[in-house]
Amino acid sequence: MKKKSDKIVIVSIAILIVAILSWFISGGYYSNGVFTSDGMVRAGLYDILYAILYTFCNEAVMINICYILIVGGCYGVLTQTNAYRKLVDKTANLIKGKEAIAMLVITLLMGIYTSISSQLLVLFCVIPFIMSVFLRNGCKKLTAVSAAFGGLFIGTIGQTVGTYGLEAFNSLFATLPQEVESLLPLRITIFIAAYILFNLFAILYMNKYKRSVDGGKYDLFCPEELDEEKLSKRKKVTLWPYIVIFIFTIIVTMLAYIDWKESFNITFFSELQNKFETFASLDGVPVLYNLLGLTISGFGENVEMIYAMFSFLVMTIIFALTSKISIDSFIRNFGLGLKKISKVAFIYGFTFVILIMVAKYKWPITFINGLLGEGKFNIFALTFTAIIAFIFTVDFSSFANTYGLYIFNTYVDDIASAFLIWHLGAAIAAVFVPTSFLLLTALTYADIPYIKWLQYIWKFVVAFIIAVFIILAVAILM
Repeated sequence: MKKKSDKIVIVSIAILIVAILSWFISGGYYSNGVFTSDGMVRAGLYDILYAILYTFCNEAVMINICYILIVGGCYGVLTQTNAYRKLVDKTANLIKGKEAIAMLVITLLMGIYTSISSQLLVLFCVIPFIMSVFLRNGCKKLTAVSAAFGGLFIGTIGQTVGTYGLEAFNSLFATLPQEVESLLPLRITIFIAAYILFNLFAILYMNKYKRSVDGGKYDLFCPEELDEEKLSKRKKVTLWPYIVIFIFTIIVTMLAYIDWKESFNITFFSELQNKFETFASLDGVPVLYNLLGLTISGFGENVEMIYAMFSFLVMTIIFALTSKISIDSFIRNFGLGLKKISKVAFIYGFTFVILIMVAKYKWPITFINGLLGEGKFNIFALTFTAIIAFIFTVDFSSFANTYGLYIFNTYVDDIASAFLIWHLGAAIAAVFVPTSFLLLTALTYADIPYIKWLQYIWKFVVAFIIAVFIILAVAILM
């Protein structure tokens, strides 16, 4: 298997497996939580092409693809500015020799945010920066990926009050809020376990293997080092305004993707949005609100990545203007950034073809229903079944929508625990199964073969699953 094409090959094989097995296993679906056989629905070659085209025309998938492309385009421009180059240089020098501490801090902050947010891809906008800093210091690609994407994995596994991918579960939980609150300490414990174990193995790997002589050659958006001695005094960069702009943009973007009302019962931002919609009115027309855009949502109401695209693009334009980047240079470098990130965006979208295929040819649902059996509550069986189910479901929201009501009806006496374990199994799967859109996106970004990642991550997966079973056993006994 060629190193540079293994992700496409892996997804293609998964698509073919779904198509081929649709000829031998009948489909099925859940109606009001009750499994119903759908008969044989066989996939042909035309159907596979249709599924691919349909996936890339899907609004939700395309918005996230556009977000990835916009981030790439923005970094294509940023790497040409002296301000961003100096920012990378200073940050790399700051953590040099202290990469383990930096990884602990970064994965903790990104993990906490991911665990409380309503979208998984929000922090993708800082990943190129983190990758550049670690690779600049000669870290291995696996170490850089662990630092940049590790928080997303940890936060997804240890989701606490976040709503990402849990819409279906949360709607069913509306009548049982006390059940959700009672499991919060357990969720936090799982987050801590994931954080400790992930970083333990990542730091052990980093300390074991020698550093790369030229980590920059593996960096998708490697900025040239800034030699300020070659700049005139007039052109030397004052860094702090750019740091403020960069951090402010990231924080504002992050705040927009936390469901403040549902997660924290905070209505401040929704009330602020209502006031803003009538602010600075002229003859009854809210001029400022209309200038900014009528479709903009308040903080906590954002799910799609359009707001994140807008805010990061505005920040990039500010960097470009203050760095006197010409319009031609901006467009050219933005296009080069799009080209560099295009493979990442493609593999993200291509992975979702598996989901579209399963939605049409439902034999995996029949298969998973058979594994669930009579619905006897068993944390081991439920966890491993969820892992297998996620291989063909790919997306957390679809995962919850497909099986949520069945889990709710079947495990009514242990409903909160069942939902926790079912989602946890999917989150664990996202770290290592070859059809995880998050994992394939990360590996494509760093050009890491899947087998190499599996050899790297299996110790964490095994150790974490053991830790989870111990944590759950203690919780049940208590």
